[in-house]
Amino acid sequence: MQDLTSQSKAVNTILKEAKFLPSLIIWNLEQSKDNDPAKRHARDLQFVESVMRNVLPEEVSGVHITKVIRLGKWVGGETQPRRILELVLGSFEERDILLKNAPKTRDSNIRIRPDWPLEDRMKWKNALMELKTRKLNGENNLTIKGFRVVRSWKPMLPRPVWVERMIIKRS
Repeated sequence: MQDLTSQSKAVNTILKEAKFLPSLIIWNLEQSKDNDPAKRHARDLQFVESVMRNVLPEEVSGVHITKVIRLGKWVGGETQPRRILELVLGSFEERDILLKNAPKTRDSNIRIRPDWPLEDRMKWKNALMELKTRKLNGENNLTIKGFRVVRSWKPMLPRPVWVERMIIKRS
């Protein structure tokens, strides 16, 4: 049997491991084709700075970026798809400001969303693949809800009878 101090230490280490970081995921951000990792990282920082200038409101002077990480393995070459970029910020408030203003990137192909744990990312990837295959098989009105592909029905509501009577009276 463990004593109370060892149990509390175990609980504290579990809590520290489960601590979430104020991080974001940026999709479709251009990737440098340079072979040197330091140059690729510097170029990623430049791309992130340009996106942040467009996203942040005027009253916010800037955000503190702790880490910029490309997820996945760099293969090199022209045919490699763009890897997603993880951005760790200084505080959750900065992350919330960026997420609130993320729709400003809709004109470009860049998407900003909160970071998910690896398990959720894998579930999302599997759901996207299932969605693509089902659409290729001819199914329509599909969407992803809670990492599952479901039908999204938009019911057609008939006009109320009184609206039809008003249209007939005016004619």
